[in-house]
Amino acid sequence: GRDIDLGASKGVVTRGNLSNPYLPEGGADLLVMAGVVAHDGNGSAVPIDAALMDEHVVDNFFAELLASAEESKDSKDYSRGEAAIADLFPTGTADAPLTYKGDISLFFSQLKTEQGGDIQMLAPGGGVNAGLASVTGFERAAADLGIITVQGGDIQAYTRDDFQVNSSRVFTISGGDILIWSAEGNIDAGKGAKTASATPPPQLRIDQNGNFVLDVSQSIAGSGIKGSNVALIAPTGEVNAGDAGIRAGGNLTIGADRVVGADNIQVGGISTGVPISNDGAAAAAATSAGNVGSEATSATASLSQNLAEAVRAAEELKNAFKPTFITAEVIGHGE
Repeated sequence: GRDIDLGASKGVVTRGNLSNPYLPEGGADLLVMAGVVAHDGNGSAVPIDAALMDEHVVDNFFAELLASAEESKDSKDYSRGEAAIADLFPTGTADAPLTYKGDISLFFSQLKTEQGGDIQMLAPGGGVNAGLASVTGFERAAADLGIITVQGGDIQAYTRDDFQVNSSRVFTISGGDILIWSAEGNIDAGKGAKTASATPPPQLRIDQNGNFVLDVSQSIAGSGIKGSNVALIAPTGEVNAGDAGIRAGGNLTIGADRVVGADNIQVGGISTGVPISNDGAAAAAATSAGNVGSEATSATASLSQNLAEAVRAAEELKNAFKPTFITAEVIGHGE
Protein backbone atom coordinates (compact mmCIF):
# COMPACT_ATOMS: atom_id res chain seq x y z
CA GLY A 1 0.00 0.00 0.00
CA ARG A 2 1.04 3.58 0.62
CA ASP A 3 1.25 5.47 3.92
CA ILE A 4 0.73 4.42 7.51
CA ASP A 5 -0.49 7.41 9.54
CA LEU A 6 -1.29 6.79 13.21
CA GLY A 7 -2.15 10.46 13.77
CA ALA A 8 -3.29 11.10 17.35
CA SER A 9 -4.50 7.56 17.93
CA LYS A 10 -3.43 5.36 20.83
CA GLY A 11 -1.07 3.65 18.41
CA VAL A 12 -0.09 0.00 18.19
CA VAL A 13 0.87 -1.67 21.46
CA THR A 14 1.64 -5.29 22.35
CA ARG A 15 1.09 -6.09 26.05
CA GLY A 16 1.83 -9.75 26.60
CA ASN A 17 -0.06 -10.92 29.67
CA LEU A 18 -0.38 -7.50 31.31
CA SER A 19 -4.10 -7.41 30.49
CA ASN A 20 -4.72 -11.12 30.99
CA PRO A 21 -2.41 -12.76 33.57
CA TYR A 22 -3.52 -16.22 32.43
CA LEU A 23 -1.66 -15.78 29.16
CA PRO A 24 2.05 -16.66 28.87
CA GLU A 25 4.49 -13.87 29.64
CA GLY A 26 5.99 -12.16 26.60
CA GLY A 27 4.61 -9.75 24.03
CA ALA A 28 4.44 -10.03 20.26
CA ASP A 29 6.75 -8.36 17.76
CA LEU A 30 5.63 -5.47 15.57
CA LEU A 31 6.39 -5.32 11.84
CA VAL A 32 5.22 -2.08 10.24
CA MET A 33 5.54 -1.75 6.43
CA ALA A 34 4.58 1.22 4.27
CA GLY A 35 4.80 1.38 0.51
CA VAL A 36 6.41 -2.03 0.08
CA VAL A 37 4.32 -2.76 -3.02
CA ALA A 38 6.31 -1.77 -6.11
CA HIS A 39 4.78 0.08 -9.06
CA ASP A 40 5.90 -0.21 -12.64
CA GLY A 41 6.44 2.57 -15.15
CA ASN A 42 2.70 2.75 -15.84
CA GLY A 43 1.86 3.16 -12.18
CA SER A 44 0.43 -0.32 -11.88
CA ALA A 45 1.06 -2.27 -8.68
CA VAL A 46 3.29 -5.28 -8.89
CA PRO A 47 2.24 -8.30 -6.79
CA ILE A 48 3.90 -8.10 -3.40
CA ASP A 49 6.94 -10.28 -2.90
CA ALA A 50 5.94 -13.26 -0.77
CA ALA A 51 9.29 -12.95 1.02
CA LEU A 52 8.01 -9.87 2.80
CA MET A 53 5.40 -12.03 4.50
CA ASP A 54 8.11 -14.25 5.98
CA GLU A 55 9.37 -12.91 9.30
CA HIS A 56 12.63 -14.82 8.91
CA VAL A 57 13.35 -13.03 5.63
CA VAL A 58 12.84 -9.65 7.30
CA ASP A 59 15.02 -10.72 10.24
CA ASN A 60 17.77 -11.78 7.82
CA PHE A 61 17.42 -8.48 5.97
CA PHE A 62 18.10 -6.46 9.12
CA ALA A 63 20.89 -8.87 10.09
CA GLU A 64 22.58 -8.08 6.77
CA LEU A 65 22.17 -4.33 7.34
CA LEU A 66 23.70 -4.66 10.80
CA ALA A 67 26.58 -6.75 9.48
CA SER A 68 27.19 -4.13 6.78
CA ALA A 69 27.19 -1.40 9.43
CA GLU A 70 29.84 -3.30 11.37
CA GLU A 71 31.96 -3.87 8.26
CA SER A 72 31.75 -0.20 7.25
CA LYS A 73 33.46 1.03 10.41
CA ASP A 74 36.85 1.20 8.74
CA SER A 75 36.13 0.98 5.03
CA LYS A 76 32.95 3.09 4.69
CA ASP A 77 31.84 0.36 2.29
CA TYR A 78 28.08 -0.22 2.50
CA SER A 79 27.86 -2.61 -0.46
CA ARG A 80 26.70 -5.56 1.65
CA GLY A 81 23.73 -3.60 2.97
CA GLU A 82 22.97 -2.13 -0.44
CA ALA A 83 22.92 -5.63 -1.93
CA ALA A 84 20.43 -6.78 0.72
CA ILE A 85 18.23 -3.76 -0.04
CA ALA A 86 18.34 -4.45 -3.78
CA ASP A 87 17.35 -8.08 -3.20
CA LEU A 88 14.31 -7.30 -1.05
CA PHE A 89 13.27 -4.12 -2.87
CA PRO A 90 14.39 -4.38 -6.51
CA THR A 91 14.19 -1.20 -8.57
CA GLY A 92 13.91 -2.96 -11.92
CA THR A 93 15.81 -1.87 -15.00
CA ALA A 94 16.17 1.33 -16.98
CA ASP A 95 13.52 0.11 -19.42
CA ALA A 96 11.23 -1.29 -16.74
CA PRO A 97 11.78 0.66 -13.49
CA LEU A 98 10.04 -0.20 -10.25
CA THR A 99 9.24 2.50 -7.68
CA TYR A 100 8.02 2.53 -4.09
CA LYS A 101 6.12 5.21 -2.20
CA GLY A 102 4.94 5.36 1.40
CA ASP A 103 5.73 6.93 4.78
CA ILE A 104 5.28 5.82 8.38
CA SER A 105 3.98 8.67 10.55
CA LEU A 106 3.26 8.58 14.26
CA PHE A 107 2.90 12.32 14.92
CA PHE A 108 1.08 12.13 18.28
CA SER A 109 1.00 8.37 18.74
CA GLN A 110 3.18 5.35 19.52
CA LEU A 111 4.57 1.99 18.53
CA LYS A 112 5.34 0.02 21.67
CA THR A 113 6.01 -3.47 22.98
CA GLU A 114 5.44 -3.54 26.73
CA GLN A 115 6.54 -7.08 27.53
CA GLY A 116 9.37 -7.90 25.17
CA GLY A 117 9.10 -8.04 21.40
CA ASP A 118 10.95 -6.28 18.59
CA ILE A 119 9.73 -3.36 16.50
CA GLN A 120 10.66 -3.42 12.80
CA MET A 121 9.80 -0.73 10.24
CA LEU A 122 10.15 -0.81 6.46
CA ALA A 123 9.60 2.25 4.27
CA PRO A 124 11.50 1.59 1.01
CA GLY A 125 9.85 4.53 -0.73
CA GLY A 126 9.60 7.06 2.07
CA GLY A 127 10.58 7.93 5.61
CA VAL A 128 9.61 7.62 9.26
CA ASN A 129 8.28 10.49 11.35
CA ALA A 130 8.18 9.49 15.01
CA GLY A 131 6.44 12.58 16.41
CA LEU A 132 5.28 16.16 16.13
CA ALA A 133 7.80 18.95 15.70
CA SER A 134 6.37 20.47 18.90
CA VAL A 135 3.98 19.09 21.53
CA THR A 136 3.20 22.48 23.06
CA GLY A 137 -0.52 22.74 23.72
CA PHE A 138 -1.07 18.98 23.53
CA GLU A 139 -1.55 16.67 26.47
CA ARG A 140 -0.29 13.11 26.44
CA ALA A 141 2.23 11.36 28.68
CA ALA A 142 5.75 10.90 27.34
CA ALA A 143 5.33 7.16 27.92
CA ASP A 144 2.58 7.13 25.29
CA LEU A 145 4.58 8.86 22.56
CA GLY A 146 7.29 7.46 20.32
CA ILE A 147 8.76 4.12 19.35
CA ILE A 148 9.54 2.14 22.50
CA THR A 149 10.35 -1.38 23.64
CA VAL A 150 9.90 -1.67 27.39
CA GLN A 151 11.16 -5.06 28.60
CA GLY A 152 13.83 -5.76 26.04
CA GLY A 153 13.36 -5.99 22.31
CA ASP A 154 15.22 -4.37 19.43
CA ILE A 155 14.13 -1.49 17.24
CA GLN A 156 15.09 -1.79 13.57
CA ALA A 157 14.14 0.53 10.72
CA TYR A 158 14.94 0.82 7.03
CA THR A 159 13.88 3.92 5.11
CA ARG A 160 14.76 5.46 1.80
CA ASP A 161 14.20 9.00 3.06
CA ASP A 162 14.62 10.73 6.43
CA PHE A 163 14.10 9.17 9.82
CA GLN A 164 12.91 12.03 12.06
CA VAL A 165 12.34 11.71 15.78
CA ASN A 166 11.20 15.33 16.25
CA SER A 167 9.84 15.96 19.78
CA SER A 168 9.35 12.27 20.47
CA ARG A 169 11.68 9.35 21.28
CA VAL A 170 13.07 6.06 20.03
CA PHE A 171 13.93 4.09 23.18
CA THR A 172 14.75 0.55 24.17
CA ILE A 173 14.22 0.17 27.91
CA SER A 174 15.69 -2.71 29.93
CA GLY A 175 17.95 -3.75 27.09
CA GLY A 176 17.52 -3.88 23.35
CA ASP A 177 19.55 -2.54 20.42
CA ILE A 178 18.66 0.05 17.80
CA LEU A 179 19.45 -0.07 14.06
CA ILE A 180 18.29 2.71 11.75
CA TRP A 181 19.34 2.75 8.08
CA SER A 182 18.36 5.68 5.84
CA ALA A 183 19.45 4.87 2.30
CA GLU A 184 19.15 8.36 0.79
CA GLY A 185 18.14 10.60 3.67
CA ASN A 186 19.14 11.77 7.13
CA ILE A 187 18.66 10.54 10.69
CA ASP A 188 17.63 13.27 13.15
CA ALA A 189 17.27 12.63 16.90
CA GLY A 190 15.01 15.68 17.17
CA LYS A 191 14.42 18.58 19.51
CA GLY A 192 12.50 16.84 22.28
CA ALA A 193 13.01 17.93 25.86
CA LYS A 194 15.53 16.03 27.96
CA THR A 195 13.32 16.81 30.94
CA ALA A 196 10.29 15.03 29.46
CA SER A 197 9.27 12.22 31.80
CA ALA A 198 6.39 10.00 32.77
CA THR A 199 5.91 7.35 35.45
CA PRO A 200 2.79 5.28 34.78
CA PRO A 201 1.23 3.43 37.74
CA PRO A 202 2.90 0.07 38.51
CA GLN A 203 1.23 -2.90 36.87
CA LEU A 204 0.63 -6.25 38.51
CA ARG A 205 1.78 -9.14 36.35
CA ILE A 206 2.67 -12.80 36.67
CA ASP A 207 6.24 -13.78 35.84
CA GLN A 208 7.43 -17.01 34.24
CA ASN A 209 7.52 -18.73 37.63
CA GLY A 210 3.92 -17.89 38.44
CA ASN A 211 4.79 -15.15 40.94
CA PHE A 212 2.94 -11.84 41.12
CA VAL A 213 5.28 -8.93 40.38
CA LEU A 214 4.79 -5.17 40.44
CA ASP A 215 6.08 -3.88 37.10
CA VAL A 216 7.44 -0.31 37.15
CA SER A 217 9.55 -0.62 34.00
CA GLN A 218 7.50 1.78 31.86
CA SER A 219 8.94 4.95 33.39
CA ILE A 220 10.22 7.24 30.64
CA ALA A 221 12.78 10.05 30.91
CA GLY A 222 14.07 12.18 28.06
CA SER A 223 13.70 12.26 24.30
CA GLY A 224 15.80 11.46 21.24
CA ILE A 225 17.43 8.10 20.56
CA LYS A 226 18.49 5.80 23.40
CA GLY A 227 19.36 2.12 23.43
CA SER A 228 21.95 -0.44 24.41
CA ASN A 229 24.00 -0.84 21.22
CA VAL A 230 23.03 1.70 18.58
CA ALA A 231 23.83 1.75 14.84
CA LEU A 232 22.77 4.76 12.77
CA ILE A 233 23.58 4.53 9.06
CA ALA A 234 22.94 7.29 6.50
CA PRO A 235 25.55 6.69 3.76
CA THR A 236 24.74 9.83 1.75
CA GLY A 237 23.24 12.00 4.47
CA GLU A 238 23.81 13.20 8.01
CA VAL A 239 23.17 11.96 11.53
CA ASN A 240 22.05 14.83 13.75
CA ALA A 241 21.94 14.43 17.53
CA GLY A 242 19.73 17.52 17.77
CA ASP A 243 18.73 18.95 21.13
CA ALA A 244 17.36 15.64 22.39
CA GLY A 245 20.61 13.72 21.95
CA ILE A 246 21.78 10.20 21.17
CA ARG A 247 22.65 7.83 24.02
CA ALA A 248 24.10 4.34 23.81
CA GLY A 249 24.63 2.33 26.98
CA GLY A 250 26.90 0.01 24.99
CA ASN A 251 28.55 0.65 21.63
CA LEU A 252 27.60 3.27 19.06
CA THR A 253 28.24 3.02 15.32
CA ILE A 254 27.51 5.97 13.05
CA GLY A 255 28.01 5.75 9.31
CA ALA A 256 27.18 9.02 7.60
CA ASP A 257 28.55 11.69 5.32
CA ARG A 258 28.20 14.21 8.18
CA VAL A 259 27.63 14.06 11.94
CA VAL A 260 26.00 17.07 13.61
CA GLY A 261 25.82 17.70 17.36
CA ALA A 262 28.61 15.38 18.46
CA ASP A 263 28.69 17.16 21.83
CA ASN A 264 25.20 15.76 22.50
CA ILE A 265 26.16 12.12 22.00
CA GLN A 266 26.82 9.88 25.01
CA VAL A 267 28.38 6.44 24.71
CA GLY A 268 29.00 3.89 27.45
CA GLY A 269 31.13 1.60 25.31
CA ILE A 270 33.05 2.02 22.05
CA SER A 271 32.02 4.70 19.57
CA THR A 272 32.74 4.61 15.85
CA GLY A 273 32.15 7.46 13.42
CA VAL A 274 31.63 10.08 16.14
CA PRO A 275 33.87 13.13 15.65
CA ILE A 276 35.41 14.97 18.59
CA SER A 277 33.16 17.93 19.31
CA ASN A 278 34.44 21.51 19.40
CA ASP A 279 33.53 21.67 23.07
CA GLY A 280 35.61 18.58 23.66
CA ALA A 281 38.53 20.04 21.75
CA ALA A 282 38.23 23.30 23.65
CA ALA A 283 38.13 21.43 26.91
CA ALA A 284 41.21 19.47 25.91
CA ALA A 285 42.99 22.69 24.93
CA ALA A 286 41.97 24.30 28.20
CA THR A 287 43.25 21.29 30.10
CA SER A 288 46.52 21.42 28.17
CA ALA A 289 46.86 25.13 28.81
CA GLY A 290 46.06 24.52 32.45
CA ASN A 291 48.77 21.88 32.61
CA VAL A 292 51.29 24.25 31.04
CA GLY A 293 50.30 26.98 33.49
CA SER A 294 50.55 24.55 36.35
CA GLU A 295 54.01 23.45 35.24
CA ALA A 296 55.13 27.08 34.95
CA THR A 297 53.76 27.82 38.41
CA SER A 298 55.56 24.80 39.83
CA ALA A 299 58.81 25.87 38.16
CA THR A 300 58.47 29.40 39.58
CA ALA A 301 57.74 28.06 43.02
CA SER A 302 60.75 25.74 42.82
CA LEU A 303 63.02 28.61 41.72
CA SER A 304 61.75 30.80 44.55
CA GLN A 305 62.39 28.04 47.03
CA ASN A 306 65.95 27.55 45.73
CA LEU A 307 66.66 31.29 45.98
CA ALA A 308 65.29 31.38 49.49
CA GLU A 309 67.50 28.48 50.49
CA ALA A 310 70.54 30.21 48.92
CA VAL A 311 69.83 33.43 50.84
CA ARG A 312 69.39 31.48 54.05
CA ALA A 313 72.69 29.66 53.50
CA ALA A 314 74.50 32.95 52.86
CA GLU A 315 73.01 34.42 56.01
CA GLU A 316 74.14 31.44 58.05
CA LEU A 317 77.62 31.69 56.56
CA LYS A 318 77.78 35.38 57.41
CA ASN A 319 76.72 34.74 60.97
CA ALA A 320 79.29 31.99 61.35
CA PHE A 321 82.14 34.17 60.02
CA LYS A 322 84.43 35.59 62.81
CA PRO A 323 87.29 37.83 61.63
CA THR A 324 90.87 37.18 63.00
CA PHE A 325 93.13 40.17 63.82
CA ILE A 326 97.00 39.91 63.85
CA THR A 327 98.97 42.47 65.90
CA ALA A 328 102.58 43.25 64.87
CA GLU A 329 104.87 45.14 67.32
CA VAL A 330 108.16 46.76 66.13
CA ILE A 331 110.85 46.42 68.82
CA GLY A 332 113.76 48.07 67.09
CA HIS A 333 115.36 49.09 63.85
CA GLY A 334 118.51 47.67 62.39
CA GLU A 335 121.56 49.85 61.75
